[in-house]
Amino acid sequence: ALLSRQNVLFVAPNANSDIDKEAETLNKRILLGLKGADSGQTGTIEGLVGGLLREKGSSATSSSGSDLILLVTSSTLESILCSNHGTTAKEHFGALLGALSSHHRALMSMLQSPISLIIENTALMLHVISTQSPDTSRAIRDDSLSSAVILHHFHSAVFSPLEGQRFLSRYLCSLWFSGPSDCHEKRLLRRMIPNGFMAYLKMPLLSQAEEDQLDELEQGGIEAPSTTTQRFVLETGGGTNTKRLRSRISMAASAGTTDSQPENFRIFFHVMTRDHALPDLIWNQQTRRELRIALETELQSIHRVTEARGGRDKIAWNHQQFTVRYPSLRDEVQVGNVYMRLWLQAGDGFMKSWEDPSGLFELLFRRLLGELDRDTAVTNMCVRCLERLYAIHWARIGVFPDIMILVHSMSQTKSIETQHRILSLVATLLGVTDDLDRKGVINVPDNAEQLLNGECINLLCQFVAWGHTSTAQVANMLTSEVGGGSTMASTTLNDEKDDLLAGKRVMDSSGPAVWFVARGGQIPPDSKSIRGPFRVSELAGMMRKGEIHPHSLVTSLQTEDYSADNTSEDSGGECVDTGKWCMLQQVWQLRWQLCTDGSSTGVFGPADVAFTAIRSLSRLVDLHKSLDPRGIPYYPIPIAKRLLCGGINSDDSAVNAVDVSTSTQESLSIISQALLCNDPRVVESAAELLSSLMRHNDEACAKLYLTGAFFFACMYTGNNFFSLAKLLHDFHLKQVFQSGRAAVASADELPIKDQ
Repeated sequence: ALLSRQNVLFVAPNANSDIDKEAETLNKRILLGLKGADSGQTGTIEGLVGGLLREKGSSATSSSGSDLILLVTSSTLESILCSNHGTTAKEHFGALLGALSSHHRALMSMLQSPISLIIENTALMLHVISTQSPDTSRAIRDDSLSSAVILHHFHSAVFSPLEGQRFLSRYLCSLWFSGPSDCHEKRLLRRMIPNGFMAYLKMPLLSQAEEDQLDELEQGGIEAPSTTTQRFVLETGGGTNTKRLRSRISMAASAGTTDSQPENFRIFFHVMTRDHALPDLIWNQQTRRELRIALETELQSIHRVTEARGGRDKIAWNHQQFTVRYPSLRDEVQVGNVYMRLWLQAGDGFMKSWEDPSGLFELLFRRLLGELDRDTAVTNMCVRCLERLYAIHWARIGVFPDIMILVHSMSQTKSIETQHRILSLVATLLGVTDDLDRKGVINVPDNAEQLLNGECINLLCQFVAWGHTSTAQVANMLTSEVGGGSTMASTTLNDEKDDLLAGKRVMDSSGPAVWFVARGGQIPPDSKSIRGPFRVSELAGMMRKGEIHPHSLVTSLQTEDYSADNTSEDSGGECVDTGKWCMLQQVWQLRWQLCTDGSSTGVFGPADVAFTAIRSLSRLVDLHKSLDPRGIPYYPIPIAKRLLCGGINSDDSAVNAVDVSTSTQESLSIISQALLCNDPRVVESAAELLSSLMRHNDEACAKLYLTGAFFFACMYTGNNFFSLAKLLHDFHLKQVFQSGRAAVASADELPIKDQ
């Protein structure tokens, strides 16, 4: 009764009345300023704290009287420090705060009280101590970890079916888990839950109306606890009035000051009760069940050891090694904090909001290098993620210095799908996008500078040549062959059946029979071992049967009997290497059609591959200007033109000798042959690329006719003539093929037919 009356003196009946506030301030000054008459007596502050500690120890014997005294004492101290701290003198506030700080372990023990109001008072006092005394705050956090109290309340904050208990446990967790990212509590939190939840802590604080809406959403949304769960869910705070505690928290918050922005644990715990399928967060009923089982298993183990050792003071929980595993997420391909399957499904808005695209790009590239030709599915997902990430965040990621590693990987990989994916990624790094209207949006010239070498140019030209393997292209070519062959073969009606069978054989979509094979080892091979000609489909059958292998010798030219000129028997074994024979795996087309992973299929058609390669080459050609501001052509001409037109030598100082390849001599012919493709996009882009190469490049322009470009242009059967017509108009009359007087005469002196 005396304590109750004393509490009335500390707390005014009407907190809004100025007269009551003055009376409350005066009462506190008098009562808190009382000292003992002699050294054996204590003052009011020491008496309150001492009484609180004594009753805390007595409450362990389950005495209802002790619990009542503990309730009144804790309420008095809470009102002085928190609810009514405005009327407490600074010297008394500091003295009481210091006394409680030195006995913070006793306050932590009060959190196990069966009375919810005692727990509320204790939580509010711990809040004020934590904000006013950083050293004590650190000690309180350490105690919550060592005693595993933080684990108990985290479990109740997520899984308790009682609204009051959830709110109280969440409030305590917000006190203990708040801190820098490298503190023990935050590290424990990251080991228990997926990292995608941590971003919610940085969200702006909610208004009262928004918090009420979340409370309504959570009603009935918590899963019913199992028998095992009920054993570990704390029920000491079940009688907590949420509105009352929220009001008391707001008053206590004004007693403590903090410079940092408070973290939003309210929305954090709410989202843990909901299902999510985001690129950085997968959370559902199964993952919640796995979290609950892991927490309850650990709590049960701690409880068993505590009973065996005779109390909580005899054990310290090893929180540093506690980690929650989620078996249901084991099959998800994850790079950093990103689930790549969901990353590829996310919208551009989510991609644009990503905070660290450069870091994620580096992690994806490392994973790509580790999985290349080991796990094709993961490799291709990494490439797709890299492409999409760079397409959106190219300005923040900037230059990618290892683009040549992608080129080497594209050349050496055995997966056709991986090859196509990397080609698309390289095109994106160059600024070539699927949308023609967005061409040039990605502008990182240093990426293109790395590709100005013979190896890359040769590889891109091979992709251009890949367009000739298109079914439509081969069908048109073979239809002409069948038409001519049937006229020659239809000499009699008796041969009609043979003609149909022959026609069926010729119409094989893998192309005409042009390949000869021989045993590997000696170059040139013995004429007796040469077989052919074969189609690619027939070579594929021979590969499956083991008749040929990647080291077998092949040639696409008509072979000759090398010993035909040598009639003597002793000279029949002597052969001369004409340079036409090579190993099958050295022929780019055959290597990709016969020596790749049989389970791999391309994601793009031959025409799409050729189109992407031509646009990439065009980007390299357009990288450097050909004229100075006065309109005078640069000399030497840009490297890209020299590489594609075969005008660069091994002693050229602009590039390294290792970058120069004799294959660049054929690059211009390959681009000219692209005019034979039936795809309008390929033909049009090839004509534009040829025009760019010939412009301000007199040496290459004079001999363009040797590539057959003008003849191929005239064979085109499409209706998009503009690019082809411009090519013919600009360069057809500039060819140097005359001799005699016509070769030295000017164009004006010759009739148009001779020009």
